[in-house]
Amino acid sequence: MAVDNYTTVKKSSIDDVIKDALEVDHIISAPIEHYTQDELKELAEKAKKNDLVITIRAEHSNFYQGVLLSFIKRKNIDDTFKKYI
Repeated sequence: MAVDNYTTVKKSSIDDVIKDALEVDHIISAPIEHYTQDELKELAEKAKKNDLVITIRAEHSNFYQGVLLSFIKRKNIDDTFKKYI
């Protein structure tokens, strides 16, 4: 099984990432390398407006190798999620 990295994962638009994060009750992730500095600023602003928390973490697993932005609704952060963010 091949390990994914940012070159093998399709880029999602900023609006799609925010929409997806608002529709689910779990953490969603996107490769940081897909976004420019201006897009990262826009992501941060839109996340704040929608009460989402963004974390940045390195992933070194058999699923993905690289740096991921992770999004979760602020209201969903409890002890269950703290170990993942």
